[in-house]
Amino acid sequence: MKYKIEIRTIWEYGQRKDANGNPHQEDSLFPPHKQYQPSDRVFILCDGMGGHEAGEVASATVCEAMGKALLPPKSTYSADDIRKAVNAAYDALDAIDNGSQGKGKMGTTMTCLVLHQNGATLAHMGDSRIYHIRPGKEREDTQILFQTCDHSYVNDLVKVGAIKPEEAKNHPKKNIITRALQPNVENREHPDIKEISNIKAGDWFYLCSDGMLEQMDDNNIRFMFSDATGDIDSKTEKLTQATYYNRDNHTAFIIHILEVEGSAPTPATHDDMPQLMGTIEDDPLPRQPLMYGAPETMFNKTPRREGNNRDKAPKGNSGGNTSRNRGINPTLIKIIAIILILLILAVIVVRKRSSICTPNEQPAQIEHWQQQPAQVLHNNTTQPPQKPNTSKPSPKTNEETKAIEQELDILKKRQDSINERRAELLKKLNTSQQDSHEDNETVIQSE
Repeated sequence: MKYKIEIRTIWEYGQRKDANGNPHQEDSLFPPHKQYQPSDRVFILCDGMGGHEAGEVASATVCEAMGKALLPPKSTYSADDIRKAVNAAYDALDAIDNGSQGKGKMGTTMTCLVLHQNGATLAHMGDSRIYHIRPGKEREDTQILFQTCDHSYVNDLVKVGAIKPEEAKNHPKKNIITRALQPNVENREHPDIKEISNIKAGDWFYLCSDGMLEQMDDNNIRFMFSDATGDIDSKTEKLTQATYYNRDNHTAFIIHILEVEGSAPTPATHDDMPQLMGTIEDDPLPRQPLMYGAPETMFNKTPRREGNNRDKAPKGNSGGNTSRNRGINPTLIKIIAIILILLILAVIVVRKRSSICTPNEQPAQIEHWQQQPAQVLHNNTTQPPQKPNTSKPSPKTNEETKAIEQELDILKKRQDSINERRAELLKKLNTSQQDSHEDNETVIQSE
């Protein structure tokens, strides 16, 4: 597919300053800030770290090396193309590293977006992010179709349920990242790579360093990229204003897909969209990266004492799901379980029926039904046959009937007495009113 796009960049210092008090920037972009063209299809953003004027060197080196490896543009790109570009960036870092920084070895995060005929290829390492957004009229209508998953210590804790997302914002280790590009390391880290083909006109791609997210969560981002915030220039201005007081360097690519010609062969789905830490604030000080060979320090600005391996996490099983090779078919187990349940239910039903229809107990049950027909109708779906009741009333029934009749007679007599008393009172009331009327007439005549 072919694209017509608009591009804008943000490249701000924040409150970062060097040892002399001058603004200090460790983020880098490819193409560089405000040097992009509408024909560009390769975009790289890096957030350097390490201090001692090394963070900006690492981020700039990776941007330049990967950019050269991915250019000139090709009709299609694959995950292997991205991996080759990352290896070229590692080689470039190795070439400029003099090994004098010790545990302050420089390093950088990396995000990369490549637009091509089959869609888009995304790659990232660290806590810088890429968003694929489909706008609506308002925030509620705007969808974040995909966003990368931070390689950070607190995000790992959230994913395993050790802490809640709201606890990560103020976690004492919120500035630790678990993956980055560094020079001369024994084992090179690999990026996460995502292929996307579900791209439509109007979509946005947003690449940003973690400094852009100090005061923003996903709801803020959905609002910023909704139609309510205007065109690309208006969105860029609003994002710049919203992050003006952020402490860390903050950098972003804002890419608007204006037109899409052709379609991708297989639409991508975003069911594997991860839960991310959109509101984590980063520490304003430079982050010190991990020294390989001391995994317990990770990418912390304050490495722990050597030899302390309490926090070293075991690596996951790279072989995937081991339960697939155990020789047991899960479907067969389910079928056997269902058959056993049905057999148990059948045994229970047969026992109940036999307990009801035993010839020796049948007359007694019929007699019980005759005595309590209402209860049988309520508890049984099939009403048993009943014989007409030809037996004479019992003496107890006759006594109850006589008692009821006597009580009715008493109530009737009381009612008659009440009616007679009511008639007397009405008669007295009528007589009293007539006497009063005659007295009034006598008074009037005498006057």
